[in-house]
Amino acid sequence: MGELSGSEKKIGIRDIKQVDEHHLQITWNDDVTVVYSLGRLQMHCPCTECRDSSEQKKIKTVSARSITSVGNYALRVIFTEGCSQGIYPYSLLRKLQGERV
Repeated sequence: MGELSGSEKKIGIRDIKQVDEHHLQITWNDDVTVVYSLGRLQMHCPCTECRDSSEQKKIKTVSARSITSVGNYALRVIFTEGCSQGIYPYSLLRKLQGERV
């Protein structure tokens, strides 16, 4: 088999760290580094309750109690307040990188 093209390579995280109380930095396996605001990230919570909510979501100033890997495909962020049920697939995080999250 030949080498995978860029679009076929598996999305993965090489490094993750909390930059400060309110920001998370991810370095992807393709050398792209993105800093995410935890408040904006929480706005994009993919859990069923948040997706089904008709409430206007507001950006909060939140911190993370913990950030853990879910298999090889997602992160789970436990926020200091608000919803902490969402599991953030790498594909969603990559999509959000262009939205100044």
